[in-house]
Order: sequence, then C-alpha cells, then structure tokens
Amino acid sequence: MANKTVSLRSVAKHFESLPDPRHERNRKHLLVDVISIAVCGVFVGCDGPTTIAQWAMSPLLSNVYMRRFLVGWKTLGYQERLQARVINYADDLVICCRGTGLEALQAMRQMMCALRLTVNEARASSSFV
Repeated sequence: MANKTVSLRSVAKHFESLPDPRHERNRKHLLVDVISIAVCGVFVGCDGPTTIAQWAMSPLLSNVYMRRFLVGWKTLGYQERLQARVINYADDLVICCRGTGLEALQAMRQMMCALRLTVNEARASSSFV
C-alpha cells in the first residue's frame, strides 16, 4: 500500500455534508470536527473512543478550534477594521491593537461564543501600554 498524504481540510470537506443525528443539547462540538478528530485519532493509533477522547484533549484540538477563530477574525474583517493582530499559541491568544482593545475583546468574546468555546474570564482582560 502506497503512502498518501491527506490533509485535515480534505477529511473535514469529505464529511461536512453529513446530517447531524445528535439531539441539539448534545451538540457541543460541530459534527464535522468530531469526525475529523476521530479520523485523526485512528491515524495516530488510537484504538477506540476512550483513547481518541484522551488523545483529542491534546494541543491538536486547541489548534483545530483556534484556526477557526483566526480565519474568522480575518474573514469577518476585525483584523483590518480594528487594526488588531492576533498572536496565538495553542489555546492562548493576545490581540495587539491601538486604541480598540475593548472592541477587540468584545469581538473575540462574540466569536468564541459563536464557535461554542468558553473564554476564561479570569484571564480575559485588556491592558493599555
């Protein structure tokens, strides 16, 4: 069997049109994300749902969701409109801007809510330098 490189984007694209059979209250994560993470878990050697869940708690999961935020930040025009650049590592981020910090913080909170992610309010703040 020949080696073949498969991107995470192609895996997600393949499954994105599947209808989600889960009840609304059980939809904490997008179905395509759950499937993509499960497929990746199998690729790295996970042998069942428990090991996939343990593996998924790794920084990879943070990167999957952070990428959605970063793409949205640019696509929705916040980077240009607020002159706000996002610097991130895993699930941490800093938004650097001039005079639009509170607006950027509010935009970040709204986007994270839309992505069904929780902002650690104890660490979310604005600083003026």
